[in-house]
Amino acid sequence: MSEQWEYKTLDYKQTSFFSGAVKVEPLEEQLNELGRMGWELVNAVPNHQMNVARGLVLVLKRKR
Repeated sequence: MSEQWEYKTLDYKQTSFFSGAVKVEPLEEQLNELGRMGWELVNAVPNHQMNVARGLVLVLKRKR
């Protein structure tokens, strides 16, 4: 039987309105906690609204 996966998406908000920047340290802490629960980050894409970056959408997966 092939492996089965479950997926999680997180909307990580920007911390700077004008630059679309996110704070790296809290993001790293959250990703490390999710990693301890078996989640693996597979993609991070900018979350755009009206062509302006508003943060990141993170896509994670883990074995079911």
